[in-house]
Amino acid sequence: MRAALGSVREPPAFGAIVFLLALLPMVYAVVGVGSDLLLHTRYFGANPIRTSEHYLGLWTFHFLLMTLAITPLRQLSGNANLLRFRRMLGLFAFFYACLHLTTWAAIDQFFAMT
Repeated sequence: MRAALGSVREPPAFGAIVFLLALLPMVYAVVGVGSDLLLHTRYFGANPIRTSEHYLGLWTFHFLLMTLAITPLRQLSGNANLLRFRRMLGLFAFFYACLHLTTWAAIDQFFAMT
């Protein structure tokens, strides 16, 4: 007997794997900016703060697009298990947007309110 297309089961640790993969851009940004500011390696170029702002903003956009693409992918594939990750990816989009805004306000602007 064939299993229905929507009943495909992923490994039990698949959610944790997606979570850890979603954290990799932040680890890359922290290591890059940390090595630039502390070790003067120029890993993020001549202006590491501006590069990290753009990097975090780009990953915000990537996670937003991944979140919005889940529903059409579910409808095309018939795999309802994709909906489990929509909220997680949406929260990561918000997380990276907050990091982007905090980097701009705290590090780039030094909380200047003028």
